[in-house]
Formats: sequence, structure tokens, C-alpha cells
Amino acid sequence: MDPFHPSPFRHLFALLLGVSAAVLSCSSAFSATAAASRSLSSSSPLGPPAFPDACHVPEGCYVSTLAYLARFQREFPCETGAPLTVVLRSFGGPHTIAVVSWRGRWWGRDEYSGVFDLRCAVAETRDIDQLRDAAEFDLGRLSSRLVRAGRIKTDSDSLEELSDVARRNAVMAAAQLLPCPGQIFWVRRGRDEVPFLYFQPTKGVIAVYDPANGTATAECTPTDIPGVVATVAARLGYTVAGVRPHVPSPSAERVASVQIILP
Repeated sequence: MDPFHPSPFRHLFALLLGVSAAVLSCSSAFSATAAASRSLSSSSPLGPPAFPDACHVPEGCYVSTLAYLARFQREFPCETGAPLTVVLRSFGGPHTIAVVSWRGRWWGRDEYSGVFDLRCAVAETRDIDQLRDAAEFDLGRLSSRLVRAGRIKTDSDSLEELSDVARRNAVMAAAQLLPCPGQIFWVRRGRDEVPFLYFQPTKGVIAVYDPANGTATAECTPTDIPGVVATVAARLGYTVAGVRPHVPSPSAERVASVQIILP
């Protein structure tokens, strides 16, 4: 039984280009501190591997989930999995995790909390809402433990604006984490520019990542990718004076990678 059929993305908010406003499909409900280097449940002998990320990027839960699912399904092709958006009410926002089958049971995987048993048999699961309820309860509990331990902080504790260097490094790191090709664009707003990451996680689905807000998704096939990025940026409140594709500099990319990955 596959409760994700026909579309694992149907529970994400739609970004209906040319029809309605762009909205964020998932933004991380909390962010990591420097001490958040290991997952609570990553070494569980009974559950699936947690595959911790090489680095965490701001508001990068969707990117982390895609990277995890790609590796999980590559190493365990007989199992199944999909992204799932949950709302952690005590943390004030939506958050994306992976839900995977493992030896006949459903498990969740979060970029900070690792893997956790959803206590649902695959054969007995009625619908996706059953898994979402279980994931929201368990992840809320695990996340609260991480907050008390000082390993993550809620958005209300992290309101400082990202610096230009931090934004650039986050987008570069997210592009490296993605299991699919990504394209970086710079949105001009007055005298400065802000980077965004555009990618297509699967056929017919597009996504735009902004390290200050999260990832916007849409089910469509765009013909004007810069226009997509401009639309998302404008809906997020950025002043859009122009959009240009990123032209990589090999030496600069190496520096950015070192800055984001090393503790």
C-alpha cells in the first residue's frame, strides 16, 4: 500500500505562476546552532540510516530531505519514501522531513533529529494524514529535546538578517547538497544582489530556494526560469530590478565550499 500515490508533492503549497501568488512550500521551523553536529537517533540499530548531511544550510529542510531520499532510494531500492511537510506548532511553522518504509514500518527522518519510528505498519496505514500526525507528535518531542540541549534554536530566537557572505555560502552549499542539477540566479535589488537556487526535484515540479525563507515549489513546466525566480523573490518582499544567472569562478567556489562545510 502506497499512501503517497499519486503525488508525493500534493501536500506542499502550490506556487501557481501566472495564476496566483507564489508562496513558500516549506520553511524550516528551527535552525541549527554550531553545536548541532549529530542527530539524536542517527545510530538506531533498528531503523534506517539517517545519512547526516555534510553541512546544514539555513531553512534547508527541503533540500536536505531531497538529498536524503536520493541516497536512501539508491541504496535501498526495494523501500519507498517521499517528502512530507509537517507543522510544528510549538516552533511556529512548516517543516519538511522524509518518510520512508523500513522493514514493513514507516519511519521519519529529519535533518537535525535523525530517524524516528512512526509506529505505523506499512500494510495497515490508511492515509498520509496518519503519518503526518505521528510525525508531528514525535518530531515535536525530539525537537524540544534539541532546543533544551542548546543544539537547535527556534526561529523566534534567530531573527538576525543573513549577511551577504552567509547567503552566498548557503546557496552554494545547497547546490552541492542537491541530488539534481541546480542553477543559481542573482536578483538585483538596488545596489546589491541576492542569490537564489532554482532546481527541478522531479519531472513537472520546480523549486526555488532562498536561505532567508525556505523553498518554494510548483507543479508546472516553466518556459521562463528567470521569470520564475523574479516572481518568487517579489512575493517574498524583495525589490526586483533584474535577474541574472550565476557565472561561477572556480577559485571563489572552492573558498565558499570551505567556509560553509568546515565548523
